[in-house]
Amino acid sequence: MAAFVNPYNFVRSEYDASKGAAPLAHDRLHVAHYSGRMACTLTTITRVTTKSFEPRRGMCIYGSTLKGMVRVVAEAVAQGCFPLGGNACQNAQRLCICCRMFGWLKEGNVHLGRVQIRDATPQGRNWLVTDATYIEWQALSSPKRHPAFYSTADGRPRGRKFYYHHNPDEPEQKVTSSSRTRSGDPNESIAIAKAGETFDVRVDFTDLTSAELGLLLYALLLEEGLYHKVGKGKPLGFGTVHITLDTLSVLPPDRYEQWDTRLTPVAALSPSALGLASEQTHALPGTAVTEAAWSQLTPEQKTALFIQTQMEHFFQAQFYKSYGQRFELPHMQDMRHLLSLHPTYPIHYPPREWFNRNAQVSLPTAYEVEGAPPGDRSAWLQE
Repeated sequence: MAAFVNPYNFVRSEYDASKGAAPLAHDRLHVAHYSGRMACTLTTITRVTTKSFEPRRGMCIYGSTLKGMVRVVAEAVAQGCFPLGGNACQNAQRLCICCRMFGWLKEGNVHLGRVQIRDATPQGRNWLVTDATYIEWQALSSPKRHPAFYSTADGRPRGRKFYYHHNPDEPEQKVTSSSRTRSGDPNESIAIAKAGETFDVRVDFTDLTSAELGLLLYALLLEEGLYHKVGKGKPLGFGTVHITLDTLSVLPPDRYEQWDTRLTPVAALSPSALGLASEQTHALPGTAVTEAAWSQLTPEQKTALFIQTQMEHFFQAQFYKSYGQRFELPHMQDMRHLLSLHPTYPIHYPPREWFNRNAQVSLPTAYEVEGAPPGDRSAWLQE
């Protein structure tokens, strides 16, 4: 029988409620925290379609869509609260790191988040697929939960759901041209962005700690070889995107002492202003930098060092692990697997008959699909 990989799998989730804390109020900016702006470029690796591309809507990717995309990754990386596991934040005075950053709402109680992502606007003119394209309506409808895939043998949730990235060189599944669509079929017309198109994205953040900023940077930019999924048609291969940083600017700590203080590129500030001086990083040996060493770096190197330091702060504060040890964490192993490209995987849903015959067959874990040692894929599902 042929082997196949189910289009989605799960990142293990082990929420630690003891890491919750009271969020900062919005009445003032705190000197030791970071407020600023990132200008980014989003590149479509495969074709993308979202609700905002539909007729009579704006030709952009909604900021709310992008914020959800980044938050999902941040929650998985930080092991934030997990409603499906019965571990949602319950009190506005004790929130997980992600609810403190992105916002929280429960029964009329609300905490306004401190991360805002604007709509992504196309940089070019001819970014849409030119010919009419249709996607089967069933492929875009709500997910159909197969209990044996979503739960462990003892009934616990498997974790946080992510879709695999398909081979960018392969056509998406179940996509038909208008000439092949029969009258009366339950299809809907969807505008689609081409692969290789770029969009402008702006991210504003307010009063983030070093660890929170490190989480935001990691969840937004990921790392080499890892990609986001956004929009509709994820199981079919749509929605793989990559975000790169163009500029990172922050408000300097002496903003209340200068009349002309404004957002300043990280590379134009001193190590002390950025919290990188030795007296500011005593808890993290090796992350401090002297003025002399800083002056020898290029602007790109200064920005990269600042970003790396914030990510280091996050992993140290959240998991007592260095950034270099991040993949010793089981959930980060799952993240690396699920957010990587998989050009050789036969990714698709099995037919309904398979589900009927295998109602109790469980889903191999991301680790089992990858194989141990690499190349051992015996745990893939069989058609």
